[in-house]
Amino acid sequence: MISSTNLHKYSPNEMLAAGFIYINRGDTTRCILCELEVSEWTFDMDPLTIHVERSPLCTFVQNWLPLNKYKQSTPLQSPPKLDLFIRASKRQKTEVKPILYEVDRFKHIRYRSFYRWPQSTVFCSRMVEAGFFSCNIEDRVICMYCDLICQRWNLEIDDPSEVHKILSPNCLFVKSISHCDASQDKRIVS
Repeated sequence: MISSTNLHKYSPNEMLAAGFIYINRGDTTRCILCELEVSEWTFDMDPLTIHVERSPLCTFVQNWLPLNKYKQSTPLQSPPKLDLFIRASKRQKTEVKPILYEVDRFKHIRYRSFYRWPQSTVFCSRMVEAGFFSCNIEDRVICMYCDLICQRWNLEIDDPSEVHKILSPNCLFVKSISHCDASQDKRIVS
């Protein structure tokens, strides 16, 4: 068996961070929302930049790019690279509540990723609610927000949401879910 990392210029996690998944046709990737397909990747191609340039109205692109950073009305303007966004976000010292407005389609895609899951469907639902995608390798799962990979689940003991919170407390998904849970608790008490 040939490792996918030998066939692809970018890891599945790097592609997923830009909204793409490999579709088992060479190095071809497809956007999980707009279905844009890109192939023949080179190391000088930035996946997020390619996504922005070729499908600027994609929901994934619109949700992940900072507001007003890229306008379709200026098609000659080159969108900033992903590393520029990362560096800019590290410089900011503002306190922002981590709220993730996840597109329903992401949840649906996570459910679909578990179609070959070796465990119970009830546990699959718990995995999806905890923010995990199935890696289709035994019971291995991954979070696309923090790249946490977990495996060897015990159905009787493990709580996917708690495992995610403990192992990756700074994950955007975990923080968002924790924030939502806290908001719901306040509404119930009020």
